[in-house]
Amino acid sequence: MKKTAIVLSFPLMFFVQCAGLPIQSPSGKDRVVLAAQESKCAPEKSYGQWSLLFGAIPLNRPVVAFANPSKTYRITEHSSTFDIFVDVLGGSFTTLTRRTITVNACEESFALASQEQLDAQQLKQTQSALDEYLTQPSGITNEPIFIMKGGETRRGRILEISDSQITIMERKKSDKIEITTADSEKRVAKILMRDGSTVVGEVLDQTPIVITIKSDKGNVQLAKSKIRRISYTTVADLKKEAKESKQETLEQATLDRREVQRIILAAELAK
Repeated sequence: MKKTAIVLSFPLMFFVQCAGLPIQSPSGKDRVVLAAQESKCAPEKSYGQWSLLFGAIPLNRPVVAFANPSKTYRITEHSSTFDIFVDVLGGSFTTLTRRTITVNACEESFALASQEQLDAQQLKQTQSALDEYLTQPSGITNEPIFIMKGGETRRGRILEISDSQITIMERKKSDKIEITTADSEKRVAKILMRDGSTVVGEVLDQTPIVITIKSDKGNVQLAKSKIRRISYTTVADLKKEAKESKQETLEQATLDRREVQRIILAAELAK
């Protein structure tokens, strides 16, 4: 008897799983936003949900749709006076019950955009900024800032614009100088000559008249009579000075317009 009941319950369980209540936007593309708890809402439409076995088996499948995706909504499930009447009479003899699902439209408006809409809006904003840049009298010298989708910031004068790319003359500062532990231990001489030039290198040998230096250009012999001052430092300190004093360079770069999140013009920075 128990095995028979279990076997017969399988179709019933399958029916219960398939008989859901879809709650969706009337459009396949538009999204709907649920209202906050403090929002003021008013009933827009109600649906009756009939069930057997005290709610275990839905008898109907009303599609709860929202008329205006630009509004916010609240969904409530409750028992009306008619629902209670059905539950008392129908539930006692046939396990038939009913619940009311009400869609409430709320005061505030809120619109969600799809990714395609966001991309189109972003391209429109980019084009608007480029148009403004090109119409500025000082547009030749201004250097817009390009905020990329990945978070990177690029800056440079615009050279060329196409449908897919923006070519700029980008201002860069080189910071590729590496400082190792050995650089902190290696001492070198920094020699200031009387003519104003500076020679840096490792002291190999010296006499009362000449000092021999191993520099980047090879071994150099310097007459002490032409030397104004000699100071000693480390390779690490020399690299730090070179890194800090490194001048900015201009390099041509190409930006993908689809990867540009925002363009900030010089006029915006001045505000």
